Amino acid sequence: MNHYIVSILFALGIPSIAPAFEASNFIDMESCSSTQCVEDQILACANVGDAGDGYRSWRVCSMVAFEQSDLLLNEDYKQILEVTKDVEQSLSGTAYTGQEVLLRKSQRAWLEVRDATCELDVLYGAIHSGYDSVVDKCKARLAMQRIGDLQNEIGHYQN
Repeated sequence: MNHYIVSILFALGIPSIAPAFEASNFIDMESCSSTQCVEDQILACANVGDAGDGYRSWRVCSMVAFEQSDLLLNEDYKQILEVTKDVEQSLSGTAYTGQEVLLRKSQRAWLEVRDATCELDVLYGAIHSGYDSVVDKCKARLAMQRIGDLQNEIGHYQN
């Protein structure tokens, strides 16, 4: 009887019953410089963590990849924002004025595009195949792409 209850709880995804799997040991977004790297790390992580429950492994690995890439993006964005403020202040009265506002506006718009793009990915490309893991994988991939875009467009002002 207890085995039956444990099986039901495990199937429902109760964290205390699920086997320990530290996806963060297999995901390192800081080492990625391409969106393909994101895909590769999630796949490798899910293969290691797959103990008969592939969806759970994909879900956990995708979630960790998104959390790490989002943290990296936030750190990078804050640094670029500070540099933009400094450069704008040193160039006051020139055409560079207003760049901080544009950067903030750009980031807010990008977040909306990212979310809509990842929803679209789920609706058209992954019906019935793990909504959350597909969205998180998409967001991780786009976050890493955004870091590259910010570095290419604005990062050259950094010391």
